[in-house]
Amino acid sequence: MGVQGLKAQLERFYRPEAITLHPESKVGQGEILLVDAKAVEYLLCKRLPMESNYQSEDWSKAYYEAVSAFFQSLQRTGLEVVCILEGAVAGALVSASVDRRAQEILEAHKCLAGPAANMIFVQVLIDLDVKFERALHATDQLVLSYYLRREPEIFALLTNDTDFFVYGVEKLVFTSGMTVDKLSTTFERWRTKEAWAAWRSNRTAKGRAVPVSLMHRSQIAAILGSEMSKEVRLKPRSQRTKRLTSPLTIAELILSSPHDDALTVAFFTEELGMKKFTEEDLAMINETMQEYIDDVAAAQGTELVALKASEDTLPWLHTSVSARLGGAANVPQVLCELAASGVAVFPVLEEDWDSMLGAQQAAAAAMFKDGSARTTFLYNCYTTKLRQLTLGGSDEAWFTPLDETEVEAASLAGLSIATLLKATLAQTVEAVKAAAPPNTSHSLAAMHAVLLHAASPDGAEPTADEVRAALLPGVAAAAKHTVMPAEVDPEEINRLLAEQALASGLTVDTGSALSTGDWMDIDAKDLVKRAKATVGFKIMREIQPWTSAATGAQALVEGLMFRFFYCQRKDDMYKALAKKCFPDMYAEARDGTDKELARELKAITKEFVLEELKKMKEKRTINYLEAVSRMLVPDLLFMRREALKAGPNSIEWNAAKIIWGTAGDRAKEESFEVMHTSENRMGVAPGAAPRRFKHQEDLMQMVATHLTDLEKNSKTLPLHVILATPTGSGKTFTAVMMHLHLLREHHPDAILLYSVPTKQVLKRVGQECEAHGVIYWTAAKHDELFQVRRPYSIRNTSRKKIQSRMTAEEAKALNKSAGSGTIEEQMQKIHETGVKMMDAGLGKPGIIVADVYTTAALLKASRGKANRGSFWNAENLILYFDEPNMGINLDPAVSVVVHNIMRHAPATAILASATMPSWDSLPFWWKGDGAVAKRPSICLEPYELPICKLQILDEKSREITPVSLLGLFKTHAEFLRTLQQEGMRRIVMLRHLTPPQANEVLSDGKGGGSKMRDWMALSGDVRTLRENVEPALLNLSAQRFEELAEAWKEKRVAAPTKAEGLASAISVTGVTMIATLDARGTALEVARMIKGGADVHEVKRRMRDCEKSVKAAEKEASKKKDDDDFMGGEDSGGSSGMLDLRGGLSVSLADAQECDDDTLMMLSKGVAYSLASGTEPLVKKLYLQALLHVPEHVVAGNKRSLPPIHVLVVDYSSIYGTDCPAVDTIIMDDALGRHLSWEDHQQFLGRLRRDGTAVYTSKHTLRCATLGKALAGDEEETEAQRLQRHARTAVLIGVTEHKCEKAKCVDLIKQIELPVGHTFADIARATLHAILELTFPAAKVVEIVPGGLNVYPATTPGGEKELPQLLKDLKQRLAAFKPVLVKGLEAGREQLKAMRAFEEMCIDKNLFKFAYSAGVRYIGAVLKLLYDEELFEEPALLAWAQQKEKSQSSIKSQAAEKFVLAATPFITWLKEAEDESEEEEDDEE
Repeated sequence: MGVQGLKAQLERFYRPEAITLHPESKVGQGEILLVDAKAVEYLLCKRLPMESNYQSEDWSKAYYEAVSAFFQSLQRTGLEVVCILEGAVAGALVSASVDRRAQEILEAHKCLAGPAANMIFVQVLIDLDVKFERALHATDQLVLSYYLRREPEIFALLTNDTDFFVYGVEKLVFTSGMTVDKLSTTFERWRTKEAWAAWRSNRTAKGRAVPVSLMHRSQIAAILGSEMSKEVRLKPRSQRTKRLTSPLTIAELILSSPHDDALTVAFFTEELGMKKFTEEDLAMINETMQEYIDDVAAAQGTELVALKASEDTLPWLHTSVSARLGGAANVPQVLCELAASGVAVFPVLEEDWDSMLGAQQAAAAAMFKDGSARTTFLYNCYTTKLRQLTLGGSDEAWFTPLDETEVEAASLAGLSIATLLKATLAQTVEAVKAAAPPNTSHSLAAMHAVLLHAASPDGAEPTADEVRAALLPGVAAAAKHTVMPAEVDPEEINRLLAEQALASGLTVDTGSALSTGDWMDIDAKDLVKRAKATVGFKIMREIQPWTSAATGAQALVEGLMFRFFYCQRKDDMYKALAKKCFPDMYAEARDGTDKELARELKAITKEFVLEELKKMKEKRTINYLEAVSRMLVPDLLFMRREALKAGPNSIEWNAAKIIWGTAGDRAKEESFEVMHTSENRMGVAPGAAPRRFKHQEDLMQMVATHLTDLEKNSKTLPLHVILATPTGSGKTFTAVMMHLHLLREHHPDAILLYSVPTKQVLKRVGQECEAHGVIYWTAAKHDELFQVRRPYSIRNTSRKKIQSRMTAEEAKALNKSAGSGTIEEQMQKIHETGVKMMDAGLGKPGIIVADVYTTAALLKASRGKANRGSFWNAENLILYFDEPNMGINLDPAVSVVVHNIMRHAPATAILASATMPSWDSLPFWWKGDGAVAKRPSICLEPYELPICKLQILDEKSREITPVSLLGLFKTHAEFLRTLQQEGMRRIVMLRHLTPPQANEVLSDGKGGGSKMRDWMALSGDVRTLRENVEPALLNLSAQRFEELAEAWKEKRVAAPTKAEGLASAISVTGVTMIATLDARGTALEVARMIKGGADVHEVKRRMRDCEKSVKAAEKEASKKKDDDDFMGGEDSGGSSGMLDLRGGLSVSLADAQECDDDTLMMLSKGVAYSLASGTEPLVKKLYLQALLHVPEHVVAGNKRSLPPIHVLVVDYSSIYGTDCPAVDTIIMDDALGRHLSWEDHQQFLGRLRRDGTAVYTSKHTLRCATLGKALAGDEEETEAQRLQRHARTAVLIGVTEHKCEKAKCVDLIKQIELPVGHTFADIARATLHAILELTFPAAKVVEIVPGGLNVYPATTPGGEKELPQLLKDLKQRLAAFKPVLVKGLEAGREQLKAMRAFEEMCIDKNLFKFAYSAGVRYIGAVLKLLYDEELFEEPALLAWAQQKEKSQSSIKSQAAEKFVLAATPFITWLKEAEDESEEEEDDEE
């Protein structure tokens, strides 16, 4: 709400102060927390389930409880809470016809709060004795006036309206920047002056923090525009202000000016080059700017009483009515609005629009004094209907519909208030219900009953208890804040989470303890060497603290720069550059009076200039002049960035404009596309030292201050920070930097406990520690025990010398493996070993890298009495929890571990994740035992993510189809609901716009795309660009949405591409990553589809040739050994032991012999896989070497050369552990994708490290990945599901009506229409599935065939008594449809698919929920029957069993594992029968 993008801009340069208040805190006691009520109402309504609405009493109760909990927590802080309630908007500003946009936004939110929500909110305030004031009109002016008059007493204003930044309210807290706990509340409090000054300091040459005036703030607000969602009844400011090109850029240029100058047309047309800007455009900007200035002046000069409802401000009302509005009574919002402006917003569903008309008219007529009646209206923002309630007078401030507005004609001779008003409120409620339609909700009736009492001049005023009883039947008054909340038993939380885990049936494998091979991976010298060669390694040693001031860049060498241009003046562009950028030097040179200068300029060359600059080490000037010479698209963007930094009329500004004017149309068009790519970023200026990112600096400063406070006062509150930064933003780098730059230097006793989500991440962090010379240990779970290990890099190299001074027993004990043990035993043993062996750190690490299970155990043990004096006690630990929400949505058992970690979290904890929401949005158990702690969030908004184009791979139609961002949404309302729901999701969606699409959004249908030529529209960095795209996307009208969605559908780059499986989507320009359940199986499948490389036979041939070569070399070496003249020499046959698999990929024969032929074939095709555990050593080695450390030249530019391993197939856990800069295509197999949460999908999409493509095999899963499961809704019926439904109907008819008569049953199946892309085998499988379904109890669905439900059994199959009859019925039904089944399932691959479908059905039907033994009997009997009926044959069944043996996945289904175990006896019998048959055949021969 408020000014678009203003808060995000201020956050780039300023960090609000985190203040935690609780009952025992001394800070803030007695100060006032001024609450903007509409902000809190919006916050709490948004958190309630979207499926519910005001028609449900449960919703009303839930809302009352949410509001109560919120204000109770605020009161416990010791602050005096004052809430400012909204009244009405001045009628002159109201327009029911203009604000169609607001209606669309509200319609998009399925959670309709309804007209009684405000009354529930006020009821909480009354019950909790919270002071409140009701504004006469909108809250802004009353809030501002109240704040200005009592500023010294005010702790902060709580709001979500960024207009208060512009007004200059000094202390602000936003609802998104607070964490409300049961015992404490953390406020992130802004100092507005400091925030504005920090932004300005970034724009000034000397980085001075100069205050920003009200005029400048208002100008910037007018340029940026206001959000459309601010106020249902307000005419949005942005509708009165012309949408400008690059508003953020213009705002920053305004901020650069030190003077309070009025904006002029010349500023836009001449300085900014906006030639079409007019006086009318300027007048609209100035009008909006003046409104802010006038608002502040009015707030300063108007008495508070004039801004509130009273007899003086509402003289047309009966005195008793105006007294209720101005007092502490709970009156409906509708009455306030009707009384103050003549129009009330009444947000109800269509069916409720007419239900209360009589009560509404009666109340509206009764509130006016005799002779003072006025015309009033009711407006439904959900249906955009406007209805007249009463007829009377009006004035300029009163609402008058626009001429084109359609007004519903209602009978103005409504009911008299006396007809409905009764002696008590309860009686009035019943009377209102009686007069309303039968299905009218209770909340509506109760609200209108209160409305009648409040509008009546003589009616009895209900008490607060009576109003609560009417609105919230059976709900007790909220307890006062002095009543402390009941403590929750942590073990009870664990029990509940464990129950959820049991119900889910899924487990997540994050990897086991580190093996010897894992250790070799971590400290492998070649990998560590490559890590040291990276840019990040160099930056770590040079990086400087972040600052908001614009510092660090070298100044341009103007004299040499002029000479570079002047010596090339025969070219018109260079002549213009010399003349415009250096007018004085140019005039002097042209004057000719200085003969020496003339001779110098005549002799000088551009080569000489560049050589001089190189001698002076002036990198910035050299880079700039080289960019001018090249004039490539990246150079145009670079010069645009430089121009924006320097500002109008600077050398950089003038030069960039001239060069842009010289560039051709093609270069300009390409620039407008390239500017949207992730490569278009603000980098480090040449010659300047690299600096930390702001989020890194914020974290470092926050932790540094906290640790210092802890050292001074042990009772300092714990600091638990959420660090929400995008994937690839350097979370590991941040942790290592914190250790090197803060902990190691200033807090040497502190140990950073780095908790990792998977083994792959643990190894990667270990490699970073190795590269940076960090003293670290690793800790991992091993079965039920733990292993702690010291890396070789920290061990003393004089081991033998040290041991020589020990006794034999001591030396033997040290040489003995540490093995496994409790965490206490392991920590103590490794510590003692490190001390005795004089390791680096002398038995104390700087960082411990641990998996989540070990982290939980170590933290718990660190709080134990026995460890209080140890070096790793809780006081010395700092938790850095990497991706803590990994696996939580798949396996709730992980929630138990995370809860235990947070229960025992140390005084300093950082939760680092790309997908973590704020503390307030997390379940309560994330806060451990709920103890008081400071819980701020540090967020880096993901505006700079690489472009991610979307595609659907339909394996049935064998097509790959591009999908646009708008193509993901079914309706415009769904589009708005998603974008309004949460800012983070809206921002990450921006990456799914292609450059042409983003340009069309920015153009607003006025000639965008390739027609854009305006230099001011060119963006120098992708972040600023997307910040401009975001509001434009949010403001798309329904018409424009439909136009673009259809246009983008038609403008696909190409028609759907023909596809043959996942291999068809593999990139030809970079590395492809495929995520699936069975990584190895999918890798082999994909490898077989890839053309080129070696097949299994070719691999075998190469192996034989290699073995022969090795033997020949060994034989030759043996002969040479006997030769006395043999002196060693060079190994001429060294390559004979290497097996060439593909170009650039050779492996040793020894490694190759440890792999099977399929694995070698897979590697020869450039495919590798990664599993949580069980990855073959050679595959793992190549995976690490060839993918995680791809050479820079492979991924840079547009080169098509691929690394030897260019396809990586990963399971769930490996998604989190893979960080490959060459990945430009990612593919999500729906077998895995359908299980994942939005957060998991975002982690997967984040694997794109450069602009690329994401391919999904299900559109519904793609919608879940981008919108979230709640917003994506239920999956639409697919062709396969439709086919299954038709088969189910046919089978039921055949069984019930035709009594399994074969001819009729077969005919029913033949009548099923075959969907496009399907075969008769699909029909046969669907038929078998429908027949097998009849062995399970009926699902809770509507009966589709009369009597159909009767053929389903009543209980789960497998009971000893029920099984014979079940098998008899099943055999009869199989016989009835057998011709169809035999024909369709003739091929072995179709039988294999049918077997998989049977497995999935048993899992979906929860076969093993009650009795495992019954499930075993059922599966064995059914498989035996299908085998006897010759529907399932041996090869297919054995192939299924073999696949299950080889299948490895980090996500495991308990039910799937039980199915395999249950089928094992039958499979074993089948194998034995096959063996016996083969033996009999051998005997006969």
